Amino acid sequence: MSYHDETSRTLAYASHDCLEGLLQRGRGLGAIRARQDPHEAAAYVYDGIRRDWKWDYQTDTRYLYQARLIKDLGLSPTPVVEQLAGDEEEWSRAADVLELLALAGSHEAMEGLRAYVRQGPHWARVLESVADCWPAAWWEDLGDVARARSAGRRRFCGPPSRGAGSGSTYRATGLLRDPRWTGSATRNCSSCWPPTVRSPRRRSTHCGR
Repeated sequence: MSYHDETSRTLAYASHDCLEGLLQRGRGLGAIRARQDPHEAAAYVYDGIRRDWKWDYQTDTRYLYQARLIKDLGLSPTPVVEQLAGDEEEWSRAADVLELLALAGSHEAMEGLRAYVRQGPHWARVLESVADCWPAAWWEDLGDVARARSAGRRRFCGPPSRGAGSGSTYRATGLLRDPRWTGSATRNCSSCWPPTVRSPRRRSTHCGR
């Protein structure tokens, strides 16, 4: 990775035909090559979550691509959990990936987000998001934490009613297990999604918004 210039700190992609550049672009071929050498790919996978390499913010999403890479390569979610302590964009990207890793069976990812609800600064946004896509049993016990943390602040609406996220849960889990995910070696990962599948929704954090 390099910068176009040190003043603007604008990110510059690596070569389009190397592993680093393919993963930066979210290409299916990058995922295929990463499986051939997970050790080499690990640093590039984590960097892709830490820094935002998306070219088009309206059409390009990466959290499914990145979650599948971590799962399929057998990488540890620990660096992603640690990224929750980052800035506004860093923690948000990490949370999106961890939500899906938890659905894929990662206990560390689930506990990392649960711990963030207890102690993290953006806990309400994380709680509402996981409540929309996780089974209720994974987050319902955090209600007391939410009420305690919101005391003396703007009123917290609370997470959705029980079962609100069950449909999103199964859709996201299906994507993580879908062998079609790799798709064509020349396509961006987002274009490989089954057309009827939608990613979990982000809802507003506070009442009246």
